Amino acid sequence: MTRKWIALLLAAVTALALAGCSRKDTATPPDLIGGWIQPTENDWFHIATITDDTIEIWWYLPSEDKRDLYWSGTFTAPTDGKEPYVWVSKNKYTEEELSKSYYYNRTSREETKEFTYEDGKISYNVTSGHLRLGFSLEKVEVKTEN
Repeated sequence: MTRKWIALLLAAVTALALAGCSRKDTATPPDLIGGWIQPTENDWFHIATITDDTIEIWWYLPSEDKRDLYWSGTFTAPTDGKEPYVWVSKNKYTEEELSKSYYYNRTSREETKEFTYEDGKISYNVTSGHLRLGFSLEKVEVKTEN
């Protein structure tokens, strides 16, 4: 009888250990600093750069190598490996700066924007009038020559 209990206890401990391994919670926070791109085949798409404290996103037209600012806001890096990681970015541009600098009015006028990082992608909503679209970005790997 004692062997059965020991076997059941070991089975339970093993199951709990395996369940713990499947969680998206690692000790190391993801490195979100760098270049990001929206995977799409549309003419215009989003490209982004994240630095220590800023996220900037541009509408990009590769055929003309043209960029129009969409978002420039604050960035707060994750402190742990838990996913999803969500942060609220505060717009860094004033209305006066926006009205003087950006002719095409592609720049977001929102005061804040919520971003979510999960499974290697950053997702967020783009609002234009009554239209709200979900966008996602993937990190661009920088290739170096040896």
